Amino acid sequence: SAGDAEGYAGTVAPGSDALRADARLLAAALAGERVESVDVAMEEVRLRGARAQARLTMTVTFADRPPLHLSRPVDLVRRLGTWYVEDRELYTLRGYHVDVTAAFDPLNPSVEAISLRQRVNFLATAADHAYGRLLELFPEAASAGRPQIRLYESHEAFRAAVGAAAPPDALAWYNPGDPLRLSPEFLRGLMRWETERDLGYEFVKHISAAASGQPVALIDPIAMGLFERSTAGDLPYLPDPRRLVGTPLPDLAALFSTPVQSLGAAGQRAYATAAAELVRFLQDRLPAEELQGPAPGRGWSLGALADRLGQTPETLAAEFEVFLHRQLQATSVLNVPAARSRVPEGLPDAIARRAEAAAGGDVEAFLRRTSPAHRDGWSAWLAAARRYGLVRYEASLLDWERNEGVALVLERLQFRDGRTVIGVVRQHWALEDAGWAAGPVESVWTGADGP
Repeated sequence: SAGDAEGYAGTVAPGSDALRADARLLAAALAGERVESVDVAMEEVRLRGARAQARLTMTVTFADRPPLHLSRPVDLVRRLGTWYVEDRELYTLRGYHVDVTAAFDPLNPSVEAISLRQRVNFLATAADHAYGRLLELFPEAASAGRPQIRLYESHEAFRAAVGAAAPPDALAWYNPGDPLRLSPEFLRGLMRWETERDLGYEFVKHISAAASGQPVALIDPIAMGLFERSTAGDLPYLPDPRRLVGTPLPDLAALFSTPVQSLGAAGQRAYATAAAELVRFLQDRLPAEELQGPAPGRGWSLGALADRLGQTPETLAAEFEVFLHRQLQATSVLNVPAARSRVPEGLPDAIARRAEAAAGGDVEAFLRRTSPAHRDGWSAWLAAARRYGLVRYEASLLDWERNEGVALVLERLQFRDGRTVIGVVRQHWALEDAGWAAGPVESVWTGADGP
């Protein structure tokens, strides 16, 4: 009430310098207002020795606008007979790096602004952790620094800033030389592990661009693969098929030719998984010191990698495609004896036989394993695939969600021009009079103009 910023800052526990600095700024901001009174009540106090928890309720009355009511939980600590506030809900704006900006007033003491400060603090801390992990993996990347991070106040504001250049499902957008731009939806309910992992993907793009020094910056697939594998911690890395649903995995050529600006959320998950499997693929072929991620002038290209291994790029790409498909097949519930029993009898065989019939041109057998209500749609899909040059189609069950009647299916389609499409899709299957039949059209290949 007296406008004593130093006195207010002194109510914060000694040693919390960042929190005291923020408290001082907030008090100074209030002192500049026409404040008539400030009433504070501590309720629901719970004592535990020299520590306590309570609910702080503050009412600020102004001469020229309605009163402000604020209620939040606080932690308290007693030192040398004096009780102080500790940092719990008064979120500081500082991480190890002060490079996160957002479009709001950090001195606004309203409940809405406190929520925004919480998100900024969460983002800054997650960014610190993610970038720290990258520096542990790639110490030579420290010279690249860290990009500034721009958090937008709404997803609409984010889309307006990135424009049509970003994929429709993008929640993050990094263009070399610009800030890392984030939609608030990127934070997804403040799930720290997921946020740190997704920020790590963006930082891999940043250090890839810095190491390449090329006008068109490409993602370093070795760096992305090493980072993705590190997310498993001390456990063996396993691809998660559910993160891949509906998005084809990039082939070897695409892994080495993807610009840092080109991936949305789904594409980035698929790229990271394929990159992790590329590292696994190369571990028995290259010494560890050659799989260390980005360093200026030492990044791999597909041609250089093929030369190093004494193969043509085409042969190497074909071997990796087989390896990648095998790694995803290994995640099937059919490989887990304790869980295999929950898969209905005949379903895996129906999925596989139906795909074989499509590749072999047996339209009747293909449609016989398709629900009558959806045969027209699947017939059009198959006709388009064959016009596009389908020569081989494999499908295998990865998992079965019996409550929804949905199968997680791994698809692999090969076309006459040499192109192969691999991906995971969720398909509805039901047991009908003639046996198991597929429901609506769901495939990782969506048409001649699609994946």
